[in-house]
Amino acid sequence: ATISSHLRQGESYEEAALKRLPEELGLSSEDAQRPKYLLKFRYKVRYNDTCGENEICALVMCTLRNGALIKPNPSEISECKFVELAKLKKELESIKDFSSHPNYCPWSIIGLKKAFTEGLL
Repeated sequence: ATISSHLRQGESYEEAALKRLPEELGLSSEDAQRPKYLLKFRYKVRYNDTCGENEICALVMCTLRNGALIKPNPSEISECKFVELAKLKKELESIKDFSSHPNYCPWSIIGLKKAFTEGLL
């Protein structure tokens, strides 16, 4: 699952991920093993002449404990699906324009591709 957050002063990427689990996925910190920081990357995209994003993002991996049920928050997540890593890697490799892909948010494409390239997933 992908979640996003901005760090607060003194907060680690892992702490930020744990904070967002209940807000976005309806999971408690007990539902997940300790998150693991994987990598950091720059994300920059323009949506039109007046709007865009320019951020430093991190990819953090979190494994769910057996029995944990994902309950996506509809105000945060429009769609949820389960994909095997091998299939995800192949699908990401076929994406040429990350800024307007219908199935993945742009930052997740960049981060996941980088993690696969670096052998982290």
